[in-house]
Amino acid sequence: MTRAAKRHSLGTTLTAVAGRARLIGAGAVVTAVVAGVFLRQAGVDLGAMTAPLFWVNFHDKYGFGAAHPWWPAPVLLATLGAAMALLHARRLSSPLFLLGAFVIGLGARLGLNTAQFGRDEWTWPLTRPNAVETGYPAAYDLVAGHILEFVDRFAELVPTLPVHPSGHPVGATVAFYVLDQATGSAAGTAFVLSALGALAVVPTFLLGRSLGDETTARLAVVLFALAPQTLLYGATSYDAAFVPVTTLAVWLLVTRRAIWGALVLVAAFLVSYALALVGVFAALVAGRRQRFRIVAVTVATTLAVLTFLAVGFGYDPVGAVLATRDAYERGIGGTRPYWYWVVGGPAAFLIVLGPLLAERLLRGVERGGTVARALVMCVLVAAATGVIEAEVERIWQFLVPLAAVAAAPYATARRWVWLGLALGLIQAYVIELHWDTTF
Repeated sequence: MTRAAKRHSLGTTLTAVAGRARLIGAGAVVTAVVAGVFLRQAGVDLGAMTAPLFWVNFHDKYGFGAAHPWWPAPVLLATLGAAMALLHARRLSSPLFLLGAFVIGLGARLGLNTAQFGRDEWTWPLTRPNAVETGYPAAYDLVAGHILEFVDRFAELVPTLPVHPSGHPVGATVAFYVLDQATGSAAGTAFVLSALGALAVVPTFLLGRSLGDETTARLAVVLFALAPQTLLYGATSYDAAFVPVTTLAVWLLVTRRAIWGALVLVAAFLVSYALALVGVFAALVAGRRQRFRIVAVTVATTLAVLTFLAVGFGYDPVGAVLATRDAYERGIGGTRPYWYWVVGGPAAFLIVLGPLLAERLLRGVERGGTVARALVMCVLVAAATGVIEAEVERIWQFLVPLAAVAAAPYATARRWVWLGLALGLIQAYVIELHWDTTF
């Protein structure tokens, strides 16, 4: 067989596989869920009590259930109605639409996260029993008054740091230390983190309009704002604060603002290694000539910034990455079998996207959508590398706006959109009532 014939055969096979994306996705979800139940019952340690999801039953863990189970209901109903009205107001200017979307997004995530403790639930991720042991605040003593020294010694400190500081680049701990100092209270930090996450509606809209049109961009904003993953993990979440940054980076990269996009992407990489994935996504979405420019500029900018940090401040990026990987393998990562999570990770991502967003995303893959196929390829690559095993519900929040932009062109039947959004809100509500999804 000639080389051209082999390429043609491979292309035909991949096209056939993509054409069954929804069936394959549903099969992956069912397989991961059923296998997770049976393997846990058989005593296999998967590194997550509810694999493929990283949840804990609230009553089993804390000995009590939801104190205010009905509080989220009126808020979710109101936000769904407001979202419907916002999409129907086609003459509304873009700035006013985005203001409304921001209010809806922030209100929905804060409103949902009240069932367990009421308004105190907004500060729960920062004040819960193990927050000061595993979270970023556990490393603040090393940062206070010694930021430059912390940057210089970060690679050698990683093995001694708690889970979250050791699992992220130096920028995450420093940035959240500065934020905590600026707000001065857990309540202030909780609100800023939630607001930052909701602010992602702006770059989501810009990206959606650049890759499509005004109508699909507005729909993408609503799909993102009301996705179960956004609502469950977007309130008082450090990872939610990364979402607007990465979406902005993608928009800049695909709209021929490569240098600015690369700078934003490097900043994102310095707070979470996983965020480098959006650079791959941007390159896949762009045209061939633009793709080369994105890769070249991003690589050059990344090397320049990391060299500057190494020479000017003693930061060891390579040592930090290797130390993080070693710490992960010595910890819970070492108990998570690759053969399960290579399927379990993408399956968990599809589950928390919600029925509408997950199904329309995969429909986009079937229809040959460039954005949908690029995103799914990034998810599969991330899973295949084994770098991220479990906890994708939290870690992959930054992919939800991209999924919304990919799915929006294929969500044209409005009555099914509203039904899908309603089902997603019910899904998020049920999860909130019974499981602790706090990280």
